[in-house]
Amino acid sequence: MRTTIWLAVCVAVGSLGLAAGCGGDDDGGSGGSGGGTTTTTTTTTTTTTTDTNTGGGGQGGQGGEGGSAAEQFSVRLAGTDFGPHNGQTIYLRAQSQEDSMVVELGNAVVANDEFSIDGDLEGGKSYTLLYFADQNANGACDEAPTDHVWQIDIGALTADHVEDVVHNTNFAACINP
Repeated sequence: MRTTIWLAVCVAVGSLGLAAGCGGDDDGGSGGSGGGTTTTTTTTTTTTTTDTNTGGGGQGGQGGEGGSAAEQFSVRLAGTDFGPHNGQTIYLRAQSQEDSMVVELGNAVVANDEFSIDGDLEGGKSYTLLYFADQNANGACDEAPTDHVWQIDIGALTADHVEDVVHNTNFAACINP
């Protein structure tokens, strides 16, 4: 019943010469059924509906445009001479200088005085990289001297970036998400 009514609406629109799509949605729809003739015959006991399509169908709707993801670039922090932190976890975060959003990039355990952490960041933005040695092993950034905390500002990312760091005692403040 619902299909017959919808078809009748589409036929009526088509017979007016309008190019309207019937049955379409945001994903683009199918074309309409076009103009036509609807004949209804009624007898005392039966109703019969006959549809004859004679016109061209209307064009279906066009779907909406999808968004595009910003280009991502790899960021690597590689530390050397981190002997005082052998066996400790180094955490790496990045804070966007445009919107102050903080992203956790990863962590690594210092072994043989070295570590390396890789992550991905959205291109076109400048960032402050924060990394800290979690000396009290609580998984959180605590102000120095409880944890050793460092920061590095990097310019707008337009390609993969590698930051080589050497252990020092020029500590910075924590940046927490």
